[in-house]
Amino acid sequence: MIFLAARSGRNGLMPFVGTVLLVLLGMAFGQMPLLSAIEQLDGLDDIDENKHFLLLLLGFVGGFVALLFAVLALHRRSPRTLVTAAAKVDWKRLASGFFLWLSLVAVGEVALYLLSPAGYVMQFNWQEFWPLLLISLLVLPIQTSLEELFFRGYLLQQMGLLLNHKVLPLLITSVLFGLMHIANPEVTKFGLIPMMFYYISFGLLLGLCTVLDGRLEIALGMHAANNFFGATILSFSGSALQTPSVFYTDHLHLTAMLMAYLILALLFFLFFARKYRWRLSALSAKVLPQDDQT
Repeated sequence: MIFLAARSGRNGLMPFVGTVLLVLLGMAFGQMPLLSAIEQLDGLDDIDENKHFLLLLLGFVGGFVALLFAVLALHRRSPRTLVTAAAKVDWKRLASGFFLWLSLVAVGEVALYLLSPAGYVMQFNWQEFWPLLLISLLVLPIQTSLEELFFRGYLLQQMGLLLNHKVLPLLITSVLFGLMHIANPEVTKFGLIPMMFYYISFGLLLGLCTVLDGRLEIALGMHAANNFFGATILSFSGSALQTPSVFYTDHLHLTAMLMAYLILALLFFLFFARKYRWRLSALSAKVLPQDDQT
């Protein structure tokens, strides 16, 4: 169980506060090259898209390193326990989450294209695309992994132990995940309410998969696939990921996109629920065994 993985180490207020602060400091330190580039060039307009993308991701690399260090040094446990209480990570689960969500998103985007083909433009340029592909394969997974390890791994575990509850930590971390994206340009372009609905519901889906599966691999794979598609295959006007992707659209139909997303999310959840025999009734069970409750 993902919650009980945290019991293998040292818990308490000080390790928790220290870990959160270290992650924030790590992200701030990792953003220094981007801030320096903005200052030198007097803005973002003159920064190459791939360079900007890489510099943006460095903040998450800093947070990722800080989280691993904090878990080892402050909590004195293996970072693997953020993913699973088992002896090793299930890479097949992770790959299944990645390729299923990537396939579903691709099919959904084809359907949206057929509804409004005029809004899509092919902008493939190999000279710009291959550096983007390398960044998306080597660095982008660190960004998505940090978000999953921190929200659906670390915070979910710590809140589960504290509250001895599954649903409340699931809801709280989903809301926090949504609020983390409140400064994204999508919120300005498409509105606070629809975008917060998307981010929070996306976090809720990732969290639900994690709690019911008892491990984080499916969420890690799904999140990586989602951002990989947005970075390399299709970018859109107003997106936080402005990259030289294969396709680009400036006519995103938000209502149709949200409806397609909900359908795809349901299919994704039902596939794994059937495959691994998840039961929603498991959400009502306590985190700690009865004899450990005080």
